[in-house]
Amino acid sequence: MTYANPVFAYDPDKFLSRCKEVRVDALFIPDLPFEEKEEFLPYCSKYDIFLISMVAPSSKDRIHMIAEGAQGFVYCVPSMEELSKDKELVCDVKEMVRLVKETQDIPCVVGLGNSSFEKAAEAAAFSDGVIVSGDMMNIVERYGKDCVPYAAEYVATMKKKIQSV
Repeated sequence: MTYANPVFAYDPDKFLSRCKEVRVDALFIPDLPFEEKEEFLPYCSKYDIFLISMVAPSSKDRIHMIAEGAQGFVYCVPSMEELSKDKELVCDVKEMVRLVKETQDIPCVVGLGNSSFEKAAEAAAFSDGVIVSGDMMNIVERYGKDCVPYAAEYVATMKKKIQSV
């Protein structure tokens, strides 16, 4: 099968072997449909790397199935409406976390893209973690190879703000 995702342009065995060499513990491939994960999973298993599962509002009827086979943690993605800065996180993502936990005792993280500290604190209150990949990508884009101290400062500030809310 040919994939549009650049990860699949490499031989999966070589790619995951290299991941193991550089101490990757888990792999998240956003474009990998749940039904096609079995094509990649044997390579992840061979190198003891978790293949992270994602649930989204469109996964509602399949959340139990996805959670049952999940490894490492489950990445829960709110609806686009919930991600808008002026809306609070409503029941979709909270319900996703609840359904995953009902199926398997596995950490659930909420992906927020770009987020306010308040929204991150709200998500952290009912999940096991928050991923603000958009904010981190902005830092990397702005500072390039010198991004590490800025990313570390952002994470420390986010953690402090979440704990204070």
